[in-house]
Amino acid sequence: MKRAPSLLSITNLPSNYFIWLREDYCSAIVSRAINLIGASRLSKELGVPLKALANIKDGRKPLSVSQWLKIAEITHTPVSVLEKQVIRIRGCKGRPVSLKLPLKASSSLASLIGYSITNSISFHRRGGGVVLVMHYDDEYQKRHIKLASLQVFGVEPRENLSNYLVLPSAAGTILNKVGAPTKEDLRKGYRIPSWIWDWRKDFLISFQSGRRMRVVPSRRSLKLSLRVDSEEDRVLGFLWDVKNLYLSVGVEIRAEPRIEVKEAPNGSEIEYAVLEIGGYRTLLSILELGFTSKKKSLMVEKLVCSAS
Repeated sequence: MKRAPSLLSITNLPSNYFIWLREDYCSAIVSRAINLIGASRLSKELGVPLKALANIKDGRKPLSVSQWLKIAEITHTPVSVLEKQVIRIRGCKGRPVSLKLPLKASSSLASLIGYSITNSISFHRRGGGVVLVMHYDDEYQKRHIKLASLQVFGVEPRENLSNYLVLPSAAGTILNKVGAPTKEDLRKGYRIPSWIWDWRKDFLISFQSGRRMRVVPSRRSLKLSLRVDSEEDRVLGFLWDVKNLYLSVGVEIRAEPRIEVKEAPNGSEIEYAVLEIGGYRTLLSILELGFTSKKKSLMVEKLVCSAS
C-alpha cells in the first residue's frame, strides 16, 4: 500500500499568502476570538480596521496565513484543526487554488514534479510568490498537465502564448516547496525527494516526456543534459538518482552519468552533467513505461526500430 506523507501544511506556506476557511467555521473562530479579547484588541492584533472584522467573520475578506495563525493562537486552536477548514489559497497575486491541507503525496503531484524537471519549466518570481510556466508538445500532453493540476490544486493552468501553460503563484510556490526544482536548483545539485519513490512510475512517465530528455537519432539514444554551476559531484548525484529510479521499475541504463565540457561562443568552457540512455532493450522498456507526449513517444518508437 502506498504511503501518502503530509508534505505541506499551513505553517510551511509563505506568511503573506491569503487563505479562506469554510464560512461556518470562519464565523465561529472569529466570534470566539472577539469574545476572548474584544473586537478592538483583535483588530490591533491582526492589523486590520475594526470595521473590517464583520467581513472577515463572514468570509468575504480573506486573511493572510500569519493573521489566521494569530487567531489560532488567541483561541488556543491547534494548527491541525485550523488547516482542515482551509478551502482556498492565494498568493500575493493570481487566482486562488483549492487545496486540502496537509497536502499529501499523490500520482498527480509526482507527475507535476516530473514535469518541473524536464518539461521546459520556468519559475518566475512575482511579489514573493512563484509563477510556474510549463511547455507542452501536443494536445494529449496539455490535457495530462491540466488534469494533474486540477487534481492537486483544483485549478486549470492558464494558456499563455504558444504551447505554454501558466499556474498561479500559489500553486507554483507550493510545488517548489514540496520538491519542484528551479533551474538554479538543478544546476547546483538537486536531489529527488524521497516521497517520489512511492510514485516513481508516475514521476518517470512525466519526467521522460519532457524536453530536457532529448532524442538523439544519430546516437540512437535519449540524452539528459544539465548545466553545472556548482560542484559537479552534486549534479552527477541527481543523475544517479534518476538511473536508480529507472532501475527500480525494471529499466536498466548501462551508461554511467558523466561530465562533458563544451566551448561557449565567448570562448569560455561550460560543464554539463550528462546521462545517455541507449540500447534496444532499454529503449523498449522506456517505451513500455509510457509517455504523456505523443510526439516524444513516436520519436522513441523510431529509435527502438533503428536499434533493433
